[in-house]
Amino acid sequence: MRHVLVSGVDLAPGLQAPCQPDGLIGRALQGFMFTCGPDHIRQAAKGMGPGGHIRVWPQHGSLLRAPPCEVIRHEDGLATQITISLPCGGRARLCRRWRMDPSRQGVILTDCLGNCGTSDWAPMIMYHLNFGGGQLTRATTLVAGRRKTPVPMAMEERHCCLPAPSDRRVRIAPLASVPAGVEIGFSGLDWLQTWRHRGRHGDVFSVEPASHERRPREQLGPALTTLRPGEGREYRLCLRVPAMLP
Repeated sequence: MRHVLVSGVDLAPGLQAPCQPDGLIGRALQGFMFTCGPDHIRQAAKGMGPGGHIRVWPQHGSLLRAPPCEVIRHEDGLATQITISLPCGGRARLCRRWRMDPSRQGVILTDCLGNCGTSDWAPMIMYHLNFGGGQLTRATTLVAGRRKTPVPMAMEERHCCLPAPSDRRVRIAPLASVPAGVEIGFSGLDWLQTWRHRGRHGDVFSVEPASHERRPREQLGPALTTLRPGEGREYRLCLRVPAMLP
């Protein structure tokens, strides 16, 4: 998702995003949302591939580097499907559907991830929802369950990763252009990461629902459950702007 316009103002970072050595990730970070996975999230890592050969899991996963796919328009939204070859030798199919929230306050994303290959592999996925730092004020807080956390304003760079709230719902408010803030709901994702970068080379705040906690892949152990051929999982996001009432 490249842009999210509220009353004509784009919430995405755009050129406020920090520079990245990898130009592809730099462009992705300028948009409001990009997806990590479906085989690996966060920084690149090494893993075992077919025949015991070492393979490198790419930074932010294979989906980000997959070829473009066809978009099909429906009356209530958009749908697309893409097949991805994974470094481990497996294959994944992602069926993505965007549609309007019935309340007309936002949009819903549904991802159906399936193993369309002949070998098992461990699914990992994370959604980066990126806000331009100019949208944050000194009063902006992130509310997740019973936690109400001020968004760090002065840190050069800061990550935080916690178990997702039981209701799988987060609210960021107030924003400079949306005093009532934005609400993010999600399902199929057990962790919530936030990231703030503020410095000479960019200003961005990211809310990141994730399937796994923020640890190196080799330390996740039993958390990396496998997806067998023919099996699938569903993930869902809902982005609402409570201020946009009829």
